[in-house]
Amino acid sequence: MQQARHRSVICGFLVLIALVSVLSRPCPAAEYLAHNADDIAVALRQAAPGDSIVLEDGTWIDQYIQFEGEGTESAPLVLRAKTPGAVVLTGRSHLDISGRWLVVEGLRFENGALEQGQHIVRFSGKRGEASDSRLTNVAIVNYNPQDPRLRYFWVSLHGRNNRVDHSRFEGQNHSGPTVVVWRKPGVRDGHIIEYNYFLNRPPGDGNGFETIRIGTSVDASSDSGTVVQLNLFERTNGEGEIISVKSGDNDIRFNTFRQAAGTVTLRHGNGNRVTGNFFLGDHAKGSGGIRVMGGRHVIANNYLQDLAGHAGGGIVFTCGHADGRPAGNSPVTNVVVAHNTLAHNARAAFKLDSGCGTQGRTERPGNVQLLNNLVVENAGPLFEGEAGENVALAGNLLLGKADPGLLPGGVRVGDTKLTFAPDHLWRPGVDSPVVDAGVATGIVLIDMDGQERDAAPDIGADELSAAAVVTKPLTSRDVGPAWMK
Repeated sequence: MQQARHRSVICGFLVLIALVSVLSRPCPAAEYLAHNADDIAVALRQAAPGDSIVLEDGTWIDQYIQFEGEGTESAPLVLRAKTPGAVVLTGRSHLDISGRWLVVEGLRFENGALEQGQHIVRFSGKRGEASDSRLTNVAIVNYNPQDPRLRYFWVSLHGRNNRVDHSRFEGQNHSGPTVVVWRKPGVRDGHIIEYNYFLNRPPGDGNGFETIRIGTSVDASSDSGTVVQLNLFERTNGEGEIISVKSGDNDIRFNTFRQAAGTVTLRHGNGNRVTGNFFLGDHAKGSGGIRVMGGRHVIANNYLQDLAGHAGGGIVFTCGHADGRPAGNSPVTNVVVAHNTLAHNARAAFKLDSGCGTQGRTERPGNVQLLNNLVVENAGPLFEGEAGENVALAGNLLLGKADPGLLPGGVRVGDTKLTFAPDHLWRPGVDSPVVDAGVATGIVLIDMDGQERDAAPDIGADELSAAAVVTKPLTSRDVGPAWMK
């Protein structure tokens, strides 16, 4: 009797363990098919982390999609096209992303138009700002109003730690940045914008036609921490600031600019880094490089070739306001410009005093280090204009078409012995005088190919190396949605 009772207890215990085991197994992710925005709202009332709301293929007209919810890092809540690229949102369609750990993928917005101040995709909504969320494998094409002066925004990033990647933004002709980071003073954003294809933005009528803007002058004194990397900008000619940085501690790295009229502009904020980018102008009108305001920046390992010289040169320093006015130009100070290659450009390699004497700008760049830069066959001079105090030059090498004039110490003239490589870039050979000829910079660097520099660094953006190439000039095959390749 006692043995039977004992066996019964054991069997009951085993059944309980089995039941707990079954109940503790994660439920399989569910999919909810939606034909319109109302279906999405109904599905969201039932959806759990890991579930997907699948949009039926076809043309969706005048749909306001409010994608709201909470996923987890390992099980995000997903809104996706049934067939990537086959869900076409048009008319007045737009999308809000609101919550945490949300993913939107595979959608195509095309040939629609919005009203003043609206957003095609906004990382904010009824649940507040989005965080840890992602927009991927999406295209927005020709979503333009009849009047190009009408101002609205294609992608508005709010919140923190969001990502926009592998998407295509084509043909915007109206006022408003294509992608804009909206900031709160003192809050670090931490967004990532990568592997996107920005193309064919015609010139706009004045300011406000940026391709990417990070912050505003109001909150520029705080750090955003946004990374813009591995994107292709092709004929993004909306205005002079292709990327307008109006905050601190951002990374603009390993992007490619082709026939793009304008510059990467450090407009406000301090401590930004512009590194490893390729500026390939193909002699297109208005094509430019990098424009600098503010302090504590690092501009290194960039390759600038065949540029018309927007704003007066390849790398342009703008004079600042002495009174520190909020919307003014902060003086350039404590900036390191190292290991850049400027080849066959039409204007000065370095414009030192852009805007000086206009609009109250009187403060010339000071405490600037120009180290190990390589200038090859520029039509313009090495320097144009006059800098302020404490400009240090070391390890720079010049081979120029224009008369360099009286060169300061830290710059020498000589045959660089570069060859035009199969990738259409000017690269040093083993006998080039740039090899091992650089000075120590005090900053840890890899070169434009993503290769490590050795203890005796080369002059210019390219370190002669047998290591694998990690980064390169990007083409349309490297970026944008997989379904558009």
